[in-house]
Amino acid sequence: GASPQPDVAWHPTRAALGEAHQRWVVGMTVVSLLLVVLAAVVVYGVAVGTKYAKVVELRDTLGRMKAPGVVYIPFLFVYQAVAFAGARLVMDPDHVNEAVLGGCVVAAAAAAPAALYFFVLRKAAAKAMVIPDPLLHPEQPLIVALREVLSEDVDIVPYSGLKRDLYTFILGEAIWIDKEDGAFTDKFGIIFERYRRQCVWVAAFELAATLVISLAAAWVGDSEDTCNMRSLLITIVFATWFVVSAALRPCIAALNNIISTWLLGLCTLASCSMTVAIWARVDTLSLFYPTAYHALYGACVVVVIKAVCDVVALGVDLLTQRRSFPRQIGRMLAQERRAAEAEVEEEEREARVHAATLRLRREALEKDKAKWAREMNEAVRRLPKRPAAAAALDVELVLIDNSTDSEPPARGPARGSPQYPVLLGGTGKARRP
Repeated sequence: GASPQPDVAWHPTRAALGEAHQRWVVGMTVVSLLLVVLAAVVVYGVAVGTKYAKVVELRDTLGRMKAPGVVYIPFLFVYQAVAFAGARLVMDPDHVNEAVLGGCVVAAAAAAPAALYFFVLRKAAAKAMVIPDPLLHPEQPLIVALREVLSEDVDIVPYSGLKRDLYTFILGEAIWIDKEDGAFTDKFGIIFERYRRQCVWVAAFELAATLVISLAAAWVGDSEDTCNMRSLLITIVFATWFVVSAALRPCIAALNNIISTWLLGLCTLASCSMTVAIWARVDTLSLFYPTAYHALYGACVVVVIKAVCDVVALGVDLLTQRRSFPRQIGRMLAQERRAAEAEVEEEEREARVHAATLRLRREALEKDKAKWAREMNEAVRRLPKRPAAAAALDVELVLIDNSTDSEPPARGPARGSPQYPVLLGGTGKARRP
């Protein structure tokens, strides 16, 4: 019909593309994706402009603008709506083009939690770490080391009293810093810095839960069993999400844990009330529908409070020196790491040079041994052969017969006879007896 579909009429863009029945869903999908792309283009445009204007370096600009992590905010704003719209196009398409568009959108939305974990959250554990907040614990070892490294003294006045309690309640007692001079926390910290180090995976879990809820909401079915299963699935997801938030308390700040637990608790209560009312087929004036209504209204109020608290926390974060000291500590750690790597590289280079020298010496000795062996073989080859030398002697040997002393010595056999003696050594000259 000419009127927009009820389930997408609330979308702020109210854009329709094409003339098909799903034109409002297509418009919501395309415009939402364009909003994320536009946010990324604006952020990088400002950063590149400051680089060419030679105001600050591109890396520093992106870090101060919390880019590209700041694009995660508009991404979250449209993620649930885009996943819902893509699933609706797949489940109830009017044309093949709509089904293809919906399939691509659903595939991209399904890959988002895994990509977030592997490309951001997993790297956060390797490239960043959590330390006590310098404004609350100025005597920690890293701050002491920073005082020793910097030429000027680092003067930190710790918060105390009510100011310390409010600061701790809003921002927590710990802060993320970089292990290396790459500004990873400044660029992507807006995604994970609200979580404790061992709970950064909760960000990907929350995105996956949002995806499942969106796909379940887009589940099209005319039967009563389909409606019941959809409501039950949404309730299970909300309940699991609530248990994870309440049991783990994954956030560093107590305020974030309280707001997240209350918000998920109200959503779970609303979903559970609606599920019971649908399964039990009760009247709209019963207890369950008003409970679900008030729970959803309370969840909306909590979301508004959360937005105000985030703005206050961002202001406190920018107006205080909360970020300056961690950046300096990160640069100090990066310099120490580079110095250690340079020292290790120098030692490895010296070891390679020493190994090459030993190899050259060994090759020289092998060549000398081969040369000496050739010379020895040549000298031995040039020595005269003994039988030939004995045959060349033109002498007559007198063989002495020791049988009797009275007989005169006999003349030796003629040369060439079998009895002719063969010299077995000596100087090569025969000696007469």
